[in-house]
Amino acid sequence: MKCMSNCSCLPMLPTILDTSTVLLPRYIAPLAGLHTGECELLGEDVGGIAVHIGARVAASARAGEVLVSSTVKDLVAGSGLQFQDRGTRTLKGIPDEWRLFAVVS
Repeated sequence: MKCMSNCSCLPMLPTILDTSTVLLPRYIAPLAGLHTGECELLGEDVGGIAVHIGARVAASARAGEVLVSSTVKDLVAGSGLQFQDRGTRTLKGIPDEWRLFAVVS
């Protein structure tokens, strides 16, 4: 999945949750990581710190898990989505520690 324009995958979160295990063989366990922030358009691609944070959040996810940054969790408050705290992590090449959450419903 490639983020375009404003680089926000938030509207896609319910779709990811609803379809991540549908019609997949048992041995395939998809994972996803989401962050939102300001991106730079680089021709046909996107870049910037938000893209790097999203990649690092995804790299922290376990098989079958959708991880989000605290930024995403805060932005979807009131949506009905439920999260489980996965603690703080140091994300390679990213300053500070980041609190990550697993989407549970």
